[in-house]
Amino acid sequence: MAIVDEETRQTILRKTWCHGQAVLPVYSIVLVVWWWHLEARPLALVLAALVLPVWSWYSYHAVLVIDRNGTLPYGKICGFGVAAMLSHVLVFAVAIRELSDTAHMLMTIASALFFIETGAFLLVVTLFRHEIVSPQNEPLNSDADGLC
Repeated sequence: MAIVDEETRQTILRKTWCHGQAVLPVYSIVLVVWWWHLEARPLALVLAALVLPVWSWYSYHAVLVIDRNGTLPYGKICGFGVAAMLSHVLVFAVAIRELSDTAHMLMTIASALFFIETGAFLLVVTLFRHEIVSPQNEPLNSDADGLC
């Protein structure tokens, strides 16, 4: 017995993905620009700028456009999600070193918010992991087949 119906489940998944994961490619560009203007230029920011857009793409395709056989790669989602959360922690650690600078303060706030949003997305995927796959083994979002 499902906790929520399929339409509500899809809405919850889409909303939690859109609130934190959809903007990560743009955030990565901001990270690179910020890295360029820093004196120390920590490699952690480049690593985060590489991981986060890939996570954004993978999280969308893994959950909202399920592969052809209808399975959810839950282990890969959680593993990659933890890597994305660690990337947010790295950005937070770099930004918090000098809070007197406005850019550092904004990046501290952004990284903390993205950390929370990624955690919320992983929580929703965890709660719905047994219900995400449709009984007919077809993708839940069949209108997005062209995106795979």
